[in-house]
Amino acid sequence: MDIIAATAFSTDINSNFETNSKSSFVVMGKRMFDQNLLKGLGLMLLPKWFLNLIGLEHPFHNDAFQFFIDLTRHILKERRQTGSRRNDLVQMMLDASVDEDDLNNYQKMAVNADAG
Repeated sequence: MDIIAATAFSTDINSNFETNSKSSFVVMGKRMFDQNLLKGLGLMLLPKWFLNLIGLEHPFHNDAFQFFIDLTRHILKERRQTGSRRNDLVQMMLDASVDEDDLNNYQKMAVNADAG
């Protein structure tokens, strides 16, 4: 849990300490890894149209999944506003992001073989 927090969110949670083991990050992180075998098998074996029909999108608990989505969005918003940089997965996502205007003019992003 500590490695995931450090590499993905540049956060030091020290989940082994009793006081930190009850933090929302640790609780939701443990919940993310608490998988239902039947749900996972269904995702792998059932056709996509049936999964859509029953509303099964991912093998994770929805509350834990939403927690990490919200956390990532909060961190992205904060970093865009403050301009702060960290050495983590969120920063790599920010660095790799492309504005929609740039997508409309994709030739600016394409590698030019003649540029040598």
